[in-house]
Amino acid sequence: MRALLLGILSCFFLLSIEQSWSDQKPILEREKKEAELPTAAQESSFSQKALPDLHNGRTLYEEHCGLCHGSTGQADSQAASMLKFKPKAFANPSPEDGMSPQNAFDVITEGKEENQMPSFSFLSEKDRWDIAAYIFTLRVDLPEVEKCNPSLSWAKVKNMSDADVLRKLQHRGVPPEKRKIELSIIRRYPQ
Repeated sequence: MRALLLGILSCFFLLSIEQSWSDQKPILEREKKEAELPTAAQESSFSQKALPDLHNGRTLYEEHCGLCHGSTGQADSQAASMLKFKPKAFANPSPEDGMSPQNAFDVITEGKEENQMPSFSFLSEKDRWDIAAYIFTLRVDLPEVEKCNPSLSWAKVKNMSDADVLRKLQHRGVPPEKRKIELSIIRRYPQ
């Protein structure tokens, strides 16, 4: 009788282990797939090395941002005039603005509820970086320039406001009359 009871208990034990394993199998498979996906930090470090595509940024800006910020970045659209808070005018930034492409990316990603700016987190990270870089080309006080290599890399300037870049150029000894030209090159031809 004892042997029969031990046999029955052993079967129940083995069945419960098998059932437990089959319950865990989908979870383990899902965890394995999730482990293969890049983490936010890995994605972010990848995007930091990727250069923005300003053509794509322009297309996305016109599609998602132009309604409020205006097609030329003047924030002079009809929709802008109906908002409680005037959208940011990228074409005429104030010197004390301090906005960098990183700041712009963060606002594009998270939105700014107090200013009625929606989140565009549904766009890919790359697309949001493309828009963030593009809006810095809308400044009306930047001269038109021929394509050439900028003196500062995208990796160095994506966290810098235009004022920060101009100070960096001054520190490097770039003459005052050439600083806005160099800023224009840096913002229009990121490398």
